[in-house]
Amino acid sequence: MSEDVPNPSTWKAKAKKLAAPVVDRARHEMMRVAGTEIEALRTEIAQLRDELDRQRAEHSAAIAALSEELAASRSQNGS
Repeated sequence: MSEDVPNPSTWKAKAKKLAAPVVDRARHEMMRVAGTEIEALRTEIAQLRDELDRQRAEHSAAIAALSEELAASRSQNGS
């Protein structure tokens, strides 16, 4: 090969060397964003679990009240 024509393997090595910092920054940024999203999802899951617990307690209280009403109704009808 002549001195004026660069070797393709040299181009590849130079490209990798130039791209490495950019790729590293992009990788770090993606990991940071993923970590932020994971935390947001964990917070949302905790809120949904709290809401589910609240609804479960409400439903249990409503069922208990209905059961009491039914028992009272039966006792009035049976007397």
